[in-house]
Amino acid sequence: MYTFYTSEETDDILVVDRDGDVIGAIARLLVDPAGKPRWVTIRSDIYGPKETFVPYHGARWMGGNLHVSVSKYLTTEAPYIAVSDDGPLTTGEVIALYRHYELPVPADVTTGPGSIAPAPPSGPEHDPGEDGVHRRDQ
Repeated sequence: MYTFYTSEETDDILVVDRDGDVIGAIARLLVDPAGKPRWVTIRSDIYGPKETFVPYHGARWMGGNLHVSVSKYLTTEAPYIAVSDDGPLTTGEVIALYRHYELPVPADVTTGPGSIAPAPPSGPEHDPGEDGVHRRDQ
């Protein structure tokens, strides 16, 4: 299960999209069972106070801010997932996020107890690009 990590150290860190636009401030990190960051939630008042999930995949730290590899627009279309300190996200919620951002679903999400999805497809049409991101044919 993926669980939340919060810290006062992240309170003033901004998340910047691939085009240089500020999306919002970091609210919390979502880490996998090994403690590796997989998602970051951002606080944004664009559509009312809520937290939006943004993939940590492909992110880099620059100038004290977190620069992510997705567009601000794509984050506004992300699935709504209620954030709670009471427990981790469900497998279905995590899979919905990976699918929205067209990222490969890690094996630790799709296998083992509590899994709800088969292993991700394989083959040349499903292989990630050089940056590790799956994309649909354009």
